[in-house]
Amino acid sequence: MIKLIKENSKLAILILLGLFVLIEVILLLSPKINWFKGQLSLQEYASQVMEECSKSDYAIGCYDREIPELMEYISMEEAFEVAAIVQAEDPEYGYCHVLGHNLSAAETSKDVSKWREVVNRCPQGICSNGCLHGAAQERFRDEVLDSSQIDILKEELAGVCEDTEDHAFTGLERAECYHGLGHLTMYVTGANMKESIKICDKIAIDSTGDDFSSLCYEGLFMQLFQPLDTEDEVLVEGMGPQTASQARPFCESFGDVEVTNACWSQVHPLFGESLSTPEGILAYCDQTPSQEAKLHCYSMSFWGEAQGTNYNQEKLALLCEGMPSDLRGLCFGNMANATIHGGFKNIEAAVSFCEKAKEQSTTDGCYERILERATYNVPVGTDAFERLCNTMPDDFANSCRELNG
Repeated sequence: MIKLIKENSKLAILILLGLFVLIEVILLLSPKINWFKGQLSLQEYASQVMEECSKSDYAIGCYDREIPELMEYISMEEAFEVAAIVQAEDPEYGYCHVLGHNLSAAETSKDVSKWREVVNRCPQGICSNGCLHGAAQERFRDEVLDSSQIDILKEELAGVCEDTEDHAFTGLERAECYHGLGHLTMYVTGANMKESIKICDKIAIDSTGDDFSSLCYEGLFMQLFQPLDTEDEVLVEGMGPQTASQARPFCESFGDVEVTNACWSQVHPLFGESLSTPEGILAYCDQTPSQEAKLHCYSMSFWGEAQGTNYNQEKLALLCEGMPSDLRGLCFGNMANATIHGGFKNIEAAVSFCEKAKEQSTTDGCYERILERATYNVPVGTDAFERLCNTMPDDFANSCRELNG
């Protein structure tokens, strides 16, 4: 009997040792498996993501995929903190708007009835407010509504882009929110452009009567011209113009000036690399019929190029210096504001970008445009606003502090 017990004990020990070895082999062969992942620090999560994405041909796209997967272990807010750590360690990841979409969409997918709560939880000053878009889109992604249901939709969306006790929007965030509603109109109509425009006319009016429909139009046209994933591509497959020469007739076919201008502000992907040059931007925007529309077109083009270059200051300064003299201040100022939009971590870099202008008048024009949009871009009374003021030259800093109350 004693001999049998001893033999069984030896067998049990061998089995346990074998299991330990097997687990060790699995961990070595499968680096993404981590039994203790829920106990890591945010820095450790960021390091793991960066290590995994270092093997990818396109690290930015990898970050956009991998960081949302961490939400199995951490909150949406913590996932944004991980993104901030990755951004600090990888300068190539300055523009993370798509990640903002993905994180809020992932959070909303847990319980779509709480999508408005997700909107209110979106952190400020990171990933170009992409978070504000993803929640609403995820809520309505799988719903195609008939005309009798649109009023119900309007009721559900009422006030979503307005301040609550939990969240006060900056002007830019509010604009982004209404822009995001434009995206979702394409889902609920099955990509019916005319019906989507009608929905914007109904849902983009706030409680005070202010009309944000043009921003909503821009969102629905962005959904057409810049689909984010395969599902979005399928939604709009074969729709709209396919070449630059077809773009203007398409945008004008809607017969409304605001709709046409909104369409034109989003059709730029058809013009490709030409919009990375002063000549290309001028030719593109000269197709608009009014001075007001041209200025909006220039501004949208400058913002798009800032984001497209990942806020590369050397490239952006070269482009701005190539613009006509009366547009250089507008160019530098819009590039700077776009950089702030990318994230409040960029504030110092955005302000210093003005110094890259060759002429002082252009530099001053850049500062003036930052001030014009300061309270629109950054929440007043915050550390971020104080940083903005403290970074500017004295005269502009004093004006900035007056805005900060």
